[in-house]
Amino acid sequence: MNSRIVALVFILISTASTLQAQSSTEATKDSSLNALRKANLFVQNKLGVPLKKFSKQLTQSLGKVNFDLTNKDVYLIGGMNFAKQNIRSGNFSSPFVYSVEQKNVFKAGFMGGLRMDGKYKSKYPYALELTLNKYATGTNYKEINTLSPFIGGFSNFKAEDQLFTLSVSALYKKLIPVMDTTKFKFYFVAGPSLDVRMSGQSLDNQVRDNYSKLFLRAHLGLEFNNNDYYTLFFHYKQGLHSITKSPIQTGLNSFNMGMMIKASDLF
Repeated sequence: MNSRIVALVFILISTASTLQAQSSTEATKDSSLNALRKANLFVQNKLGVPLKKFSKQLTQSLGKVNFDLTNKDVYLIGGMNFAKQNIRSGNFSSPFVYSVEQKNVFKAGFMGGLRMDGKYKSKYPYALELTLNKYATGTNYKEINTLSPFIGGFSNFKAEDQLFTLSVSALYKKLIPVMDTTKFKFYFVAGPSLDVRMSGQSLDNQVRDNYSKLFLRAHLGLEFNNNDYYTLFFHYKQGLHSITKSPIQTGLNSFNMGMMIKASDLF
């Protein structure tokens, strides 16, 4: 009899504790859900309304933009480039020593791409140019170490003489009034040019990631338009900063020359 009573009491205590645990768990869940709902309402009130307002204004603004490409001329552009690097290694040091072959010359490469010409507000001529460039650069070391008569010129930095870049230029065009401008037109162009390095680096330069990814340069040039049959161009690009990271200072300069033909005349 006593054992049955003890067992019954134990069962009642276990059942009560289980019910209490379930109720406390449900209460915890309810409080968590309430907190989550409050946080969601707070985010919607504080961030949702401003974001919706900004999205509406942005949509309205973009709806007013008129992308008019009917008065634009698209050209295929191609030609050669001649490039040189002027290098000052400064106090750069590395465990490697390279024999320097001085190449104070502009070496030949090639380039090609697309160009779009138009007039801003039907008055100001401009051009947007997108090209791929393969540079084989001369390497002009301004500072060379020597140990005569045992060792000739050497350096702790080895410049990359092969570069592949994607170049984007925004140019303003100025008509030069010479000859018969109804048939032959000369233009002076100027603007910024941004090169994105697409090629990798040699293993030695990868150690310290010596070459920058972006090159900003000034783009100047002369162009001759022969009655819209074709356009001959001669452009020069001057580096505005070092294409290598400190303490190495490297200026990349190049000449581009070639021809442009309207895409509509070919296709």
